[in-house]
Amino acid sequence: DNGPSERVRRTQQQGAVRLTPPSMNPNVMVIVDIERQLTWLFDSQIGAWKRILTNLFGNALKYTESGFVRVSLSAVPTPSRPKSFVVTLEIQDSGIGMSDDYVKHRLYTPFAQANPMSAGTGLGLSIVRQLVDDLEGTIDIESEVGYGTWIKVSIPSTTSSSDEPDEQSVGSTAKIRDIKVWCVGLGICLVGFDYYPEIEEAPTGILSAHARRMLAIRSSM
Repeated sequence: DNGPSERVRRTQQQGAVRLTPPSMNPNVMVIVDIERQLTWLFDSQIGAWKRILTNLFGNALKYTESGFVRVSLSAVPTPSRPKSFVVTLEIQDSGIGMSDDYVKHRLYTPFAQANPMSAGTGLGLSIVRQLVDDLEGTIDIESEVGYGTWIKVSIPSTTSSSDEPDEQSVGSTAKIRDIKVWCVGLGICLVGFDYYPEIEEAPTGILSAHARRMLAIRSSM
């Protein structure tokens, strides 16, 4: 034993290991950004939403070796229709990206893959597009090889007609209320979220995966 400092270092290392799920790449940070809303209780097809999220998020993790995957959720009211919203799911990553030709001509083709050697059936995006169409929504995809992919799914929804929120939402509301009470009078300082290129780096005008990750975290917070 080398003393207290060595014990602290080993404890910190063990804690870091426990906080990283074995299935996650430690070089990839997952950022979840859910817009503040009065309610997130909507009438929709939960099974379809689960498959859309699973496919898109799974692809983002699969093809991102380092950097980040950002999942954001927002909702915009439809002025002409009471209780109607357009719910938008966006998934952005700093992964390997896809070529313009693939995005334009083969993106939703069943069994087609940007990398023929990768594991999987090549049905993911084809299934997602069919589900989005069934929900009368839209899907937009932008991608660049070596830079990453951005996917936006927008689906019309209506707020839930149920007057009784479920147990989970009641618990979440109570936690938020308690935290607001505990934080009265407190301030917060975020350090290390600005990124400046090293002097020896050649100026390219393109932000690195690390820089975009830090900007995404700051934006979310």
